[in-house]
Amino acid sequence: MSEVKKTGLDEPIQINGVTIPLEASPNYSMRPEDTTPSLIVLHSTGASYESAYNWLRNPDSRVSAHFLIGRDGTIVQLVPLEKTAWHAGVSSWKGKQQGNTVNPFSIGIELEHIDKESGGDWPEAQIQAVTTLVNELRKRYDISADNVVGHRDVAPKRKVDPDPAFPWQQIRREVTPISPQPLSKSAATQLPSNNPLPVLLQNPVLEALNKIFQPFIVIPPPWREVPRTYPSAKPTQNENKRR
Repeated sequence: MSEVKKTGLDEPIQINGVTIPLEASPNYSMRPEDTTPSLIVLHSTGASYESAYNWLRNPDSRVSAHFLIGRDGTIVQLVPLEKTAWHAGVSSWKGKQQGNTVNPFSIGIELEHIDKESGGDWPEAQIQAVTTLVNELRKRYDISADNVVGHRDVAPKRKVDPDPAFPWQQIRREVTPISPQPLSKSAATQLPSNNPLPVLLQNPVLEALNKIFQPFIVIPPPWREVPRTYPSAKPTQNENKRR
């Protein structure tokens, strides 16, 4: 079993010194005692960021994820890491499951993507946000690279997400070894202390160029507000039908 670092499971996630905000979902359960995350599961929302954000926080949906990442690189946390998010449904990985699912020992990350509209288009800002977050989670919980998988890998008879065209080679190439050197704070958006909005990660390549050519180049990342009012989502009968 992976050793929990001194920060603990409930320590807020920080990317380059900036804390990812928590917009709590009511859809969770406690992780089993003595269980730490050993698996990261990537999903695609099949809906817009706004609709997914609303649905994952709707108590009637009975689904959630630990993180939601927008196409523009926005990251918001929905379930604390010491809790089990309801993201995978009936699933297993390498023959392992607890209560017919991988949820108790996994971290779920939803990626904004609408297959019919987005096709194989995965924006660079979103992919950079995914790899940076995955790196941080791998460092914290000592998760191996081959345990970064898609929903289709843990539920192959039911699911195909995140998407057949998802750039797995890029994701796995850019996932750094465990315990890499820490990045500078400037690699993430610096939000005012009173700003509760999600963090947008800056492209690490641009960050490297920024360091080399400072003070001649400054490449700030964009950001957008998290909507507070969304269209109502229709509830489903149970988690397995939805997920």
